[in-house]
Amino acid sequence: MALTAAKCIDHIEHSLGGSIDSLLTVYEIINQAGELLVDMHPWQFLGRLPVSLSLIAGQPYITLPADLIEIVDLETIYEANASVQMSSLAEINWMRSISTTTTFQYFVALNIVEDTASGTDGQPVKRLEIWPTPATGDGTGNEFNLIYRGTWAVLDTTDDLVRIPNHLNSLFIEILRAVARGYEEEDNGTLSERLLAVVNGPILRMAREREDRMQPENGDWNGGAAEGFYSNDYRPVRNGNLANPS
Repeated sequence: MALTAAKCIDHIEHSLGGSIDSLLTVYEIINQAGELLVDMHPWQFLGRLPVSLSLIAGQPYITLPADLIEIVDLETIYEANASVQMSSLAEINWMRSISTTTTFQYFVALNIVEDTASGTDGQPVKRLEIWPTPATGDGTGNEFNLIYRGTWAVLDTTDDLVRIPNHLNSLFIEILRAVARGYEEEDNGTLSERLLAVVNGPILRMAREREDRMQPENGDWNGGAAEGFYSNDYRPVRNGNLANPS
């Protein structure tokens, strides 16, 4: 049975024996509980449909989806002769400082930078720094294919649905009640202490086990026969065909 924000409020008030303090809002508690749920496991429901990423000539980065919390896979999908490889910001900056270039490969690294645009919510912007800087591209080429996990869908009205699978409802409710009581009854147990009980408890363990049974392995990795199988935690970046980066 799907949970609504209204039902979450019922659980909060039931746990506390009444309404929350006026200095807090129920939606703060609900959404913080959701973020904590997201952080406890790479849940299947966090998976997003593949997103195409495009190059822009002279722009040394690619903007990523705002809800991204984890890159699962990055592939090149354009018909040409170069590939893509994840790197580090330090290496990207070093390669930018030298005159050497490459005609066969792009290197990318995740960067999180301040959002200076007006009218935004002030959250940092996620992007892929890229080297070498693309010489061609107008933002419509779809050169990369990104598979990623997204974050919690924020609730802000009573009719909003908690967008999680039913088998995670019990875990979410346990976290929700822990957050509410951690804030309202801190003298009897801090939020960290209550979350520790959740992390070490059977509900989280059973939820993780159920998730892992859905797809216990991902099969043979393309071109990686010697590697055998890779687990759900393995995050490859595959070589493919891409427009000449030079």
